[in-house]
Amino acid sequence: MENYDVIVIGGGPGGYVCAIRAAQLGHKTACIESRGSLGGTCLNIGCIPSKSLLHSAEMYHKANKEFDKIGITTGGLSLDLNSMLDTTLRGSGLYGAVASTIKNVLIEYMRQQEKDPFQKDNAKILLQAINISPPIGSKARKFYNSLEAMDYERDILEARGFGVMVDGKFQLSPAYQVLGNLASATINLPLDRAVAEIDAVTEALDSRNSDMQRIAMALGWKAWEVGAEIEEHELINTTAKETRAIEATRKRKEKAAAKRQKEIDAIQAMSQEEINAYANWKSKPENKGKRLLDYLEENK
Repeated sequence: MENYDVIVIGGGPGGYVCAIRAAQLGHKTACIESRGSLGGTCLNIGCIPSKSLLHSAEMYHKANKEFDKIGITTGGLSLDLNSMLDTTLRGSGLYGAVASTIKNVLIEYMRQQEKDPFQKDNAKILLQAINISPPIGSKARKFYNSLEAMDYERDILEARGFGVMVDGKFQLSPAYQVLGNLASATINLPLDRAVAEIDAVTEALDSRNSDMQRIAMALGWKAWEVGAEIEEHELINTTAKETRAIEATRKRKEKAAAKRQKEIDAIQAMSQEEINAYANWKSKPENKGKRLLDYLEENK
């Protein structure tokens, strides 16, 4: 049997702190806890999980019954039971965090399995798994968001680069949001918050937005949260889409013209016997809709 200088009975908020301090002072210390996890009733099954659910219920009640009295109108208000459960589980300690992570990984896996194979994003499953550690999960999401922004904002990034002015108006390029997310994810420098605040202030000062949108953004809401659009960026995206559509049409026409010319050249080079053979092949029901180039490919 081992001997100890200090034995603390109970691993609650007072017990485990006492045991840690005793060990720091150089005493051989043991902490006895029957539950199997430190933190006591308050952390694991009582105070924190219960308060989490009560807080969620209170916020829902206020949004549903009281916000309209102070001029805030909400639409489509609903409960996200999955998120509420996550909050409760993560407030229950390590085991709750593990259970929450497993649950979310399975939910995301099933969600991705329902999608078309070309639309699946298995990186989201990995992000849910990494989220067992919220700090690491947060950094991974920011890195992922940077990569997503580089795809979604490709046209704007190509048009603006790291510009800060557009049509004589101050407006940060999305490149700064990408850079901010990367800085926050890699060196823990919260540039993403700074960029988001600058964007909100910029849109709050834009007279093209409604008065309610401008007030909300001045109070801290983000532009996307209040539906405020950056018209210059929308124009860049629209122009780029139209340009791609015109280019795609031109390429299709060129490809069709080249195909027709190839068939004309092939017909001119064929003997009468070969033309008759092609006509017989073309008359068969299974070859309906096929063209000369299909015939030449099958009879190389």
